[in-house]
Amino acid sequence: MGRRSPSVLANLQVELPRTLEAAWAAALKLDAAGPWAVTDVASASEADHSSLLRYTAALVSNGYAEVVGERPSRSPVVPGVVTLHRLLRRPPAAPRFGRDGRLLKTTGQQQMWNAMRALASFTALELAMSASTDEVAVSPAAAKDYVRRLITAGYLKVIRPARGGTPAQVRLLPSRNTGPSAPQIMRTKFVWDPNIKKVAGASSPAEEVRS
Repeated sequence: MGRRSPSVLANLQVELPRTLEAAWAAALKLDAAGPWAVTDVASASEADHSSLLRYTAALVSNGYAEVVGERPSRSPVVPGVVTLHRLLRRPPAAPRFGRDGRLLKTTGQQQMWNAMRALASFTALELAMSASTDEVAVSPAAAKDYVRRLITAGYLKVIRPARGGTPAQVRLLPSRNTGPSAPQIMRTKFVWDPNIKKVAGASSPAEEVRS
C-alpha cells in the first residue's frame, strides 16, 4: 500500500483507541440538567459502558463526582436500578486516571495547549514558561517541538519569523482553537486532535521555528 500524501492525511478520519473526552463532554452536559447515570453517559457518547463504570468510580474516589441516589434504568443493556451521580468539579478537559484509579498529572502537551489558548502570541520559550507548573515542568525543547508540529498541522501561524538570535513569534489561529483537549503528537509523529477526531497536517516538522 503506497504512502498517503499530506493532503490526504490532513482530512483522514482515523480509528484511534477511544478516549473519554466524548464521555466527559456528555457528563458535563448531562450534569447541567441534573443527576445522571453511567448508562446516560454511555448512550450520549457511545463509549463503552464497563469502561465508564471504572472511570466514574475513579471520578468519585478522586473528588470529581458524588453518588446522589438511584433510579430505575432506562437502558435495556442494564436492567434494574442504576446509581445517580453529580459532578463536584468540572474542568473542561477530562480528568485522567491510572490503572489503580489515581489521578494522573496533566501532560505537558495539555498544559501547553491551555497556555496557547490563553496567550495572544508567544515564542517557544514563553510557551514553556507559561505552561510549566510546580508538578509538571515543560522544557523549551519540548515547547519548540510542539510548536513545530502544530505549525505543520495548521494550528499556529508565524507572525514574526526567527531572525538571528530573535525567536519566532507565533499565535493560535482562532479557527483551530478546536476545544479543551490538546492535539496529541502520536508515535507516528502525526497530530491527532481529539476534539474533532481527525489527523491534522503531515508527519514532517515545520521549519519556521529554529530558535
